[in-house]
Amino acid sequence: MTKTTLRQRANHPAALMTGASARPELLHKNGQAPTHAARARRSLSGLRETRSILYAARAHTDVERELSFVRNAPHRVARPFAMLVKGTVRFALALCAVITLSASVDAEGTDQKESSDPWISARIIRNGGPSGSGVYLRSGLVITAAHLTAADANMSVSIAGVVLPAKVLKQGSEDVDLTLLLVDEEKLPASVRLKRMQLCEAPPWPGDPVIVVDADSAARSHVVSPQLLPFPLRNKYSTLIGDVATTGNSGSGVFDPNRKCLLGIISAKLTSHTTGGDKDVAKYFVPAVVIRDFMSADDLHQDRQLPEGN
Repeated sequence: MTKTTLRQRANHPAALMTGASARPELLHKNGQAPTHAARARRSLSGLRETRSILYAARAHTDVERELSFVRNAPHRVARPFAMLVKGTVRFALALCAVITLSASVDAEGTDQKESSDPWISARIIRNGGPSGSGVYLRSGLVITAAHLTAADANMSVSIAGVVLPAKVLKQGSEDVDLTLLLVDEEKLPASVRLKRMQLCEAPPWPGDPVIVVDADSAARSHVVSPQLLPFPLRNKYSTLIGDVATTGNSGSGVFDPNRKCLLGIISAKLTSHTTGGDKDVAKYFVPAVVIRDFMSADDLHQDRQLPEGN
């Protein structure tokens, strides 16, 4: 009886659906098989058990995933951080290289500027004695201040260590303190003959840096405003520089250090007379626009016969 009951239980369709065929079911006390309701309750209980097991397994999987994330988090954080640090170091090294290269280029450029200055100063000699400075322009022409020369004087010029007789090509006046001298260009050193000094086109403005070059040295200065002078003198002396004590005197060239052109020729030192004593205010230079008008075409093409050597 028991064997037959077990075989029928195993072949029952409900047992095949619930997977109960793998285990025999006990009979009721009265020896009869469980009812359909009882089997349904047991099937539902089995499903709940299976679902709990699945939930537990999934929870275990989620825990493992979270643990794996936590374990690997330092690597995920450390790797991008290491890449960031490496990139920062590479950028810093590249920046240093660029700065170093830029500094070397700037230094090289500075050396080239110092060695390629276009201005050539001259020493003006009147009747055998030095009287001031001048600037070599081109083609044997030297510009200086008129009060340093005289049409009837024995004039000569020292340029680059060579002393040459000079002809007064054009003598200025008290109103235009300029003189144009002429020397034999062929007797000048080749390095001097190749130079061409340009006159500045733009007018100077207060605050602009300048370089003042005399026969012996060069000094830096700046343009100052004519407002420093009494009102009656502002129109006559409109182009001024400061640093009176450290810059060249009459005939020195005032140059634009950036455009490498001639801004003017030093003509006068302006002094304020007060009860407390004299005080140097500024130096006046004849501007390039006046020099350009002074060197008219007719003057440059007149008789250029040079004087004989002294």
